[in-house]
Amino acid sequence: MASLDPRNHMLLAQVAHLYFEDQLTQSNIAQQLDISRIKVHRLLKEARDRGIVHIAVKWPHTRDADLEARLSEVFELREAVVVSSDGSGETAAVSRLGLAGARILEQSLLPGQTMAVCLGRATRAVIDAVQPGGVSGINVVQAIGNRPLPDRDYDASALAGQLAEKFAGEVVFLRAPPLADNPEAAALIAEQRDISSSLEAARSAHLALVGVGSLDLESSAMFRSGAVTAEELADARRCGAVGDLAWRLIDQRGDSVDCDLTDRVIGVSLHDLRAIPTTLAVAAGPAKVRPLRAVLRTKAIDILCTDVPTAQAVLGHSQ
Repeated sequence: MASLDPRNHMLLAQVAHLYFEDQLTQSNIAQQLDISRIKVHRLLKEARDRGIVHIAVKWPHTRDADLEARLSEVFELREAVVVSSDGSGETAAVSRLGLAGARILEQSLLPGQTMAVCLGRATRAVIDAVQPGGVSGINVVQAIGNRPLPDRDYDASALAGQLAEKFAGEVVFLRAPPLADNPEAAALIAEQRDISSSLEAARSAHLALVGVGSLDLESSAMFRSGAVTAEELADARRCGAVGDLAWRLIDQRGDSVDCDLTDRVIGVSLHDLRAIPTTLAVAAGPAKVRPLRAVLRTKAIDILCTDVPTAQAVLGHSQ
């Protein structure tokens, strides 16, 4: 690579400092330096290529090939990634899965492709772990409606926008709530031209990134985001629901639950996820075992990223 003159070196270092140390977004940097966002992305890539920025990912896990093979066989997965657990707690486990999930994205996507994103803590961990300067030109579609909230775990628009920026791609927002007041309203909203267009873009994605929803009050994204009440969640459980995938309720067999709440969702369906070439699910923790087993039985998941204790529990329940 050609030598770098001091002025260009200073610009590369400045952009890298603003992004990696001051944690500004690429859009913020572009505005501050009066350059385009695409140029910021290219400068970050050049900074890495020239060794101005060194990103050392210290993988905090090893993989369990035996559990991966068993999960793939039992649930007919294309791939399973099972990372070790050091017993440091669920938050640390989700962070480890985020790193593994980000690596899967970077290996699976090609420039110009589109991916769909749902919301959730594990989804956010993956997005946070993606580094700019790798694969670029990936467009991101919000796959479920949104309730703008301070907690980004449950802000689908913020997650989609963040990932599109990291991939130097375009973002397609789904400008609708995640749940309508009733199934009839959901159907009408989904038929609106802009919303229908966004949903079609999500259905046409090459890859979907999803979490796995549990129905307990402590970890349910539906409840914690304020979209449903405790009584509505209890009603879902009485209908036989054990978890959700993209907020679509499912029973222990992996079948869709015939419930008012399921038909109120504005977003991709189980059928849509099955049709997307690659659907990556990321989930771990005791609260996820039962819903994850059900989600795997939907046959909507192609790649699973989880940890050893969760994999062991899911396989134990599947016997």
